[in-house]
Amino acid sequence: MATLTCEIDSKEVDKVKTILKALEARKLKVTHNNPVSPSFEKKLRNSKKGKGTKLTTEQRLSDFFQSI
Repeated sequence: MATLTCEIDSKEVDKVKTILKALEARKLKVTHNNPVSPSFEKKLRNSKKGKGTKLTTEQRLSDFFQSI
């Protein structure tokens, strides 16, 4: 038995999983390191400083989730 560790592009995960399953791999574990958008990081910094915008309307809430 052997353990493999590698990094691949997120778009290729399903292909690699399919190949490994065909080779009877067991205990497949996939972790994603998705980068956070710069505008979201700025919003996080501002919220920690107390400068955040309150999401009081449905439009502001929608705009917030679209920026993530």
